[in-house]
Amino acid sequence: MPLPAGASVGVALFPDHASTAEELMKKSDIAMYEAKHGGRKMACVFDAPMQAKINDARLLELEMQLAIEQEQFEPWFQPIENIVTGQVTSYEALARWLHPQRGIIQPNRFIPIAEHTGMILAIGEQILEKACRAAKNWEPHLTVAVNPSPVQFRRPQLLVDTVKRVLERAQLEPSRLYLEITETLMMEDTTQTRLAIEELALLGVRFSLDDFGAGYSSLSYIQSYPFKKKIDKKFIDRIDSDKTSSAIVAAIGVLASRIDLEIVAEGVETQLQHATLRELGLTLAQGFLYGRPSPRVVSAPRLRAAGM
Repeated sequence: MPLPAGASVGVALFPDHASTAEELMKKSDIAMYEAKHGGRKMACVFDAPMQAKINDARLLELEMQLAIEQEQFEPWFQPIENIVTGQVTSYEALARWLHPQRGIIQPNRFIPIAEHTGMILAIGEQILEKACRAAKNWEPHLTVAVNPSPVQFRRPQLLVDTVKRVLERAQLEPSRLYLEITETLMMEDTTQTRLAIEELALLGVRFSLDDFGAGYSSLSYIQSYPFKKKIDKKFIDRIDSDKTSSAIVAAIGVLASRIDLEIVAEGVETQLQHATLRELGLTLAQGFLYGRPSPRVVSAPRLRAAGM
């Protein structure tokens, strides 16, 4: 049986980029990783911005340990709204690094470094604890959703112990905490991960499956795990212009109503998307239309529910 093969190629030139074989290898390696990051099966020629990016990542890595010690990592909260009543039902906690010199650093810059170095375990606990402490002061019906890294789930017993410890310190009812899980993690479906989820579920912690409908196996988890499901943003982006996306979302909505499944539409940015979701029978949504991530909980506007 033939197997497809591909390659990512990094190129460094003598003497433009380096004057020794060792330096040429280092810089071609940097270019190769840039090619992989660009989607694989590509060739990239080394340039100065690539080196600057690597240097900056190394500097961030050095600064990260001090940032953990000084608790510079904070959760920012984005509302999830009932689009029929206009009431906020939950907030998702999104990690931010409040760097004293660089300002706010987005997670796409520091999470990969933290996962690579293992510092994501300490950062994840810090975000979880601050999110739970904040939620303790909200109205009792509001829940908080936190996104553990897949690296944390690969050490499941440590994650279970961390969640239990944080909930106890924050004095937050377990049922007010959602842990978001990616479909990629669920596809691994290890015994240890399954046992960790079951142990936390018995405690009362709830779960949501992110990017529902985007992969190959989401539907297989409906019966196995009573997760809240978050419809992948790519369907919402085209819901008001693409019949296929609209039909998929409508089908998910019907499925949800028949088996009492919680569904959240992610990435809602326009009033037309909001109105279309209501017409299709969905009730929960999240996106910039309802509120951007904020360090403080801000009530979502009530005008939409009354006016549409």
